[in-house]
Amino acid sequence: MDVFNFIKEKRKEGKKERARSSGFTLIETLVAIAILMIAIAGPLTVAEKGLTATYYSRNQLIGSYLAQDGIEYIKNLVDSNEIYISDNPGTDTGDKWTTAGGHDLSTYCTSTTPCVVDSLNNTITQCTSVGACPTIYLGTKGYTQNSLLGSATSFTRYFYVVPFNVNGGSAGNTYDAVNAVVTVSWLSNGAGSGSVTLEDAIFDTPLQ
Repeated sequence: MDVFNFIKEKRKEGKKERARSSGFTLIETLVAIAILMIAIAGPLTVAEKGLTATYYSRNQLIGSYLAQDGIEYIKNLVDSNEIYISDNPGTDTGDKWTTAGGHDLSTYCTSTTPCVVDSLNNTITQCTSVGACPTIYLGTKGYTQNSLLGSATSFTRYFYVVPFNVNGGSAGNTYDAVNAVVTVSWLSNGAGSGSVTLEDAIFDTPLQ
């Protein structure tokens, strides 16, 4: 073998050696992939939990607003009744200040047969039970109980009132205050189920 061929063969052997030493084995590749997956899984898990918490906070905020809307509707109803009684002397027969749609809310909307309020359409409807209260629908004008005016949401709202007398004694038909309780609950939509309950005392304050 002459010098030229010897050098040529040595160069080939060097290239093969470099090719063998510069590549990855199958085990090394699998280990690298596993490390990469672990590195990616951590941030993705954190992002998923953060997104879930955001959705839950959104539902909780909407639920709080819906509950407050229910409380304000009942207060407005009582104020309207007080104005009517003031303008029509002799019409206050004990329960008139909490009457809506011909029903005394203290006996119509109870903890066992609560009511749903539609502030958008100014209606109050009794449920046969807590679990039978219909869902809330969201339309272009806001939240409503009318299924024809919007699409169904995961929220349900109901309320009931408990009559009492400020100075104690049996409430009967001569109570001078009610405790209004509004509950808004929502089903799980990937962020978990939950509920919000607001409670407020409303007093019979006749206008002079």
